[in-house]
Amino acid sequence: MEELVLLLIIRLNRKDASPDLISGEMVLKYGWMMRGLSFLATGFSVALALVLLLNDGPGNRDNDRIVGVGLLAFGLSEGFLILETVGVSIRLGDESIVGYAPWRMPRTIDWKDVRHVHYSHAMKWFIITGSNGTKIRVSVLISGVGTLVTEIHSRLAPPAYEKALSGFSTLGL
Repeated sequence: MEELVLLLIIRLNRKDASPDLISGEMVLKYGWMMRGLSFLATGFSVALALVLLLNDGPGNRDNDRIVGVGLLAFGLSEGFLILETVGVSIRLGDESIVGYAPWRMPRTIDWKDVRHVHYSHAMKWFIITGSNGTKIRVSVLISGVGTLVTEIHSRLAPPAYEKALSGFSTLGL
């Protein structure tokens, strides 16, 4: 079931990377669907928690408050999902690939320094490793991941991305 949902999200979210009008780099970022789901999930959890916590009507039990506190904590932790879907982007330039995330400094790997690319089945992302050990992770759920696959095929020798082939097939590429 999980794989079916993942494939559905990938198909609905499939879009080419968009070019940056100033630099000309191709930009991969989460699309409206993933951003919307993150806001919806967070909002629903927090709203339901507040209803349970603020309900003073008849039949209110201590269990409602315990569940409310749990939902509130869960909803607030979903704020990281919002940060992920709004703040993460990958830029594909002529010379390099750059990964941006709200919780770390940008990471840059020159295309000529890419040692290998592999796919994590558990996390559903591609891991691009540079010769100095720098890693950039790209989720299969990010819009424009097909553009990344095209760039990998055109810029790297097949042995460098042989461990990513299963991820390419997951995407249908």
